[in-house]
Amino acid sequence: MNTTLHTGRRVATSIAYNAVGQGLPLLVGLLAFPQIVRGLGTEGFGAFQLAWVVLGTLTLLDLGLPRAVGRFAAGMLATERTGPLPGMLGAALRLQLMLGVAAGVALTLAAPRLVTSVFAVPAALESEMVWAIRLVAMALPAVLASGVLSGVLQAAQRFDLVSLIHGSMTAASYALPLLVLAVGGGLVEVVATFVATRLAA
Repeated sequence: MNTTLHTGRRVATSIAYNAVGQGLPLLVGLLAFPQIVRGLGTEGFGAFQLAWVVLGTLTLLDLGLPRAVGRFAAGMLATERTGPLPGMLGAALRLQLMLGVAAGVALTLAAPRLVTSVFAVPAALESEMVWAIRLVAMALPAVLASGVLSGVLQAAQRFDLVSLIHGSMTAASYALPLLVLAVGGGLVEVVATFVATRLAA
């Protein structure tokens, strides 16, 4: 009975943490997005969203490692056989960092061609968009590595930390551009704050 009660409380607590982690960024985003659109203009905001999509798409390069590491880590923690865990985690992190660096270099070199030939970016924003994509490329190693670390935290049932980090990062991604726009920043500076929050997370 006590075990069942403890499990139920743990599940309820995890749901509560996830609700806060998802709800706070949603609220901040609803308040911030109209201001960001006004500050960047419709075309500038579209370019900002495009940079966001590029980063989100490239996270598919993780090869499923975060889920695999999380699954194995959960099994090890459940049986208290955690000896191999540091080595497995280190290997996964190294692989993700190498993939992130390789993809980041490729994206940096391809940025001008992507902007002029692939993305329908207005001519006035082409230069800024090239730099925005290069900033996104800088974040790739950290973003891919963070997926592995998040998987281990979830395996350890530290949903409080996962929700805190994810919620804070996403909320900051919406809120910090408002500060940048308030002091006269543009697309590149806004994307830089977005990248900085991912690196901090």
